[in-house]
Amino acid sequence: MDNSFLSSIFDLYHTVKFYQCFRKNKFDKAYLDSLYIKRNEVLSWCKNVIYLDPPPCWVLKTISSNDDITAEVEDTDDENNGWYDKITKRRRQRIVCIELAKQLWEQYPGISYEEMHRHPTMEQLGYSSTFSFKSFKNLVRSVASEPAQLPGAPAKTKE
Repeated sequence: MDNSFLSSIFDLYHTVKFYQCFRKNKFDKAYLDSLYIKRNEVLSWCKNVIYLDPPPCWVLKTISSNDDITAEVEDTDDENNGWYDKITKRRRQRIVCIELAKQLWEQYPGISYEEMHRHPTMEQLGYSSTFSFKSFKNLVRSVASEPAQLPGAPAKTKE
């Protein structure tokens, strides 16, 4: 709400329905399902405005220590050992190429798509010959550095 007169007239129905739910502590599921709200705003409102616990379905789960995180990750990996064998050879090549480009751009953020495609690491591992420049550019676009994504001719770097 923006506290304008028109806003209060249009939102009067929702305000009345909301306060009926709030005061009776019984929620009209059909009415609430028809609304769109942002989870983070509700959690903030519960915590900072009315000092109530958030709805049980939205309570954040916390992990007590780093050991729990490691154990959870290891368990899910152990259960899914066969995922790599199910991926086609071409998809494996794409995944490795994307990861290599991502790591190289972290080290050398100023290099262009062409320089990345011709990078010695890419050439040594065969990804320069596996993917044409056009397909390589489309493949790694999501992990490219900001300077590489800028339109126009690449800036000359002094090395």
